[in-house]
This record gives sequence, C-alpha cells and structure tokens, in this order.
Amino acid sequence: SVYFAMQGANVVASDISAGMLDITQKVAQRYNVTVTPHKSTAENLNFTNGEQFDIVYAGFLMHHVNIEQTLCRLKEVMKPDATFICCEPIAYNPIINIYRKIATKVRTEDEHPLTRKDIKTIKKHFTDVRTKYFWFFSLFIFILMALTTNPNKVRYWRKMVDEKKWSYICRPLQFIDTIILTVFPFLKWFCFTIVVFAKNKIEIGDNKEL
Repeated sequence: SVYFAMQGANVVASDISAGMLDITQKVAQRYNVTVTPHKSTAENLNFTNGEQFDIVYAGFLMHHVNIEQTLCRLKEVMKPDATFICCEPIAYNPIINIYRKIATKVRTEDEHPLTRKDIKTIKKHFTDVRTKYFWFFSLFIFILMALTTNPNKVRYWRKMVDEKKWSYICRPLQFIDTIILTVFPFLKWFCFTIVVFAKNKIEIGDNKEL
C-alpha cells in the first residue's frame, strides 16, 4: 500500500488486522505518504459511502479466503473498467507441498493455494484475464535453506527477503525460469507463484466515462 502511495496513487489499505493497519500507517509516515486504513474482512468489505476504485490489488489474500464470495464483494467496489491484480501461491509443486506439510507452525489452517479451478473462477468474474508465473528453478533456494533452517522457525520467503545474500542466487535462477517457462510453458503449474491481471466486466447499462 505504501509503495503504491509513493507512486502517486490515492490508496485505501484494507486488512482484517488492526495491528497490521497500524504498521501500515507507521510505514506510510516514514515515507511521508498518506494511506487510508480500512478494517474489514475480504468477504465483507463494509464500505458504506459508495466507494469505487480504479485498481484492486490483493497481495497473497485469495488463498486465505472464499474466492467466489470475495470476488463478488470486490466487484461491488470496482469501477466498470477497473483492473484487478492478485499474487498467489499455486497448488501443484510437489516440493512446495512437502514444505507445506512440514511448516505447519508458520502457516495458517485456512491456506488453500490456487488451483486451475480457482483461475477459472476468476475468469468467470473478469475479462481480459492474463497470468504470469514465477519461481520454478528459483525454488532451489528453498532447498538450500532447508539444509540449515527449520521450516517451522521462519518462513523461507521472508528469510530470502531479509538476507540479501540470497539475491545473488535468485537473480540467475529467475533468468533461467524465464527461458524455461517460455520454451516449456506447461511447467507453469509447477511454479510457486502466479500473478493474475484482469479487467472488470462492463455490464450492459453501465456508464463508462472515456
């Protein structure tokens, strides 16, 4: 949310946790930008003033919530030509699924990584849906971490962000991923992460300002 505000956007940050919203406000103050906090669940956004947004970004949210219900609520606060973007884990990589079964203490019980069916659900609600996939060979970093770090002590992705040394391994692996996924696109379902870009469906009778 703070990053988007730094790019000049008028941002409302919605979260179920008041504590996380407090942290968001502190980070926003540090970077001298304004972010409006809004406490709600994803399935009940509780906007009461007819708010309508140009862009809705859901960062690693959908795999914690009822996707169908959440999309219905999101569409209620989106302008007719608004953009929807989400970044989520994918369900099919066997190595990651082993990690998920082991790392029970750093994960929540409600997590359900996205499946092909979930992507179809998103396509049902939106138009011009595009997807991009990340982290195939890059998952080798998780294997290296497993040699020295208990997966129930820390989330590996957070460790990778906090410890800059991993970036020297990550960059070449990401480059390899780009090549491999271009040549063998069927491997995309074995990546760790998917990013979805979509446009709101404009129903007959909606007024669209050009």
